[in-house]
Amino acid sequence: MSCDGADEGRYFSYGDRVRLVQNHYLTGQVINERNWGDEYLVRLGGTVSAVWLNDIELEKDPEFDPKEPADMDQDNEPNCGDAESKVVSLTRGK
Repeated sequence: MSCDGADEGRYFSYGDRVRLVQNHYLTGQVINERNWGDEYLVRLGGTVSAVWLNDIELEKDPEFDPKEPADMDQDNEPNCGDAESKVVSLTRGK
């Protein structure tokens, strides 16, 4: 058995978004690994279920587009618009 081409760059880190090679509609996020990257624990998208998958079954999800964080003010709270907003902040002091 030859090792040529065995290193295809299928190394994933905690938090990487991945999808199955054979079914691109099944996506998830890497939450653990074992056997030095031979298997990855993937939390399936839209569920709390996690499944161990072999590295050859996974690929990075190129369609994943992390959304830009919402506009934040200096206190790291969402910017609610104008000063007359009726939104009450529960984190700010009186």
